[in-house]
Amino acid sequence: MNLDDLEEALADILPSNFSIERDKHGQLIILTGFRQDDDGELVDFRSFDDEEDDDFDPDFEPLEEELDDEV
Repeated sequence: MNLDDLEEALADILPSNFSIERDKHGQLIILTGFRQDDDGELVDFRSFDDEEDDDFDPDFEPLEEELDDEV
């Protein structure tokens, strides 16, 4: 399996805005755009109140720019 095969397989089950990134060790990270709510249901990540989330970082930027340089 290669990265294209993985993307194709995931496209069948994930929303169209999913992305695959690499961490600094080369491990693949799949960003789904979902989060788990208090009831255990998957909901759109943007559908919650940011101020209620202690882990929310308004300055967070994905590593996409750095990955382009590495590949």
